[in-house]
Amino acid sequence: MRRILVAAALVAAIGGMTETSWAAGPPVHEMSVTKDNEVTIATLPECPAAPDAASIDLVYKEQFHGTFTAETFHITDTLTGSFTTRDADGNAIATGHFVSRSSQQGPGFPTLVLTDIIKANGVTSDGSRVNIRILSHLTITPDGTPVRDFGKVNCG
Repeated sequence: MRRILVAAALVAAIGGMTETSWAAGPPVHEMSVTKDNEVTIATLPECPAAPDAASIDLVYKEQFHGTFTAETFHITDTLTGSFTTRDADGNAIATGHFVSRSSQQGPGFPTLVLTDIIKANGVTSDGSRVNIRILSHLTITPDGTPVRDFGKVNCG
C-alpha cells in the first residue's frame, strides 16, 4: 500500500509542478480533492492485514495541497478511506479504515525531505483486530547524502 500511496503522491506532485508553479513571485498554491477513488494493491510485506491475504481493495478520498515558489516546494497528500483485504479466492477476510499522509518538501533535487505515515484499523472475519502503523522518513542533504533514512512498522 505504501508504494502505491507514495506513487500517487509523486504523480500528483509532478502534475502540480507547472511552469507557473516555479515562476518568480509570490507562492503558488495548488489544491485538489478527489472522491470515490478505487484501487486494488498487493498486501503490505510489513503487515499483510490478515493471514492468507492476497490483495487489498482501497476506496478513498484524496486531498492534495502544494505550495511552490521559485526556490522551494511543500506538498502534502492525504488519503482517507476504507480497505478490504481479500484471500486468493476473492473472499473478504478483513475490513476497516485507513489514513495515509505523505509530506515532501525542499528546494528540490538533491535536497529533499520525505515523510510517509500510514494508519489502518479494522477487524478480520473471525473478529480479530487489525492495527497497522507505518512510518518512513528520508532526508537528503544538498550534497545528495541521505542523513536520515528510517522506517518503523507496528502490526498488532
